[in-house]
Amino acid sequence: MLKLLRDTILADSISKDRCFENTYCFRREFFYRKGIDARDFACSIVHQLKSKLGYEGEILDYSETNKPFRGGASVKNSSHWTAIIKIKGEK
Repeated sequence: MLKLLRDTILADSISKDRCFENTYCFRREFFYRKGIDARDFACSIVHQLKSKLGYEGEILDYSETNKPFRGGASVKNSSHWTAIIKIKGEK
């Protein structure tokens, strides 16, 4: 499932939550917000899950992390949005 998500969903980083079944962490790095916030990012993930893969997603949490710009830094060490999504009916 993780490979399918990485190939299909527009996010810079996708990882499986080890504590909760069918739950994934999606991250997208940003430099400028352009009117978008963490909630918009989380909603876009749920929309992509439904439209591209036919899965229902439930937003469990979302957040925004702001860090100073450092060229070449990982997504986790840059400004980014995080969305924790539970995928319903995952096979």
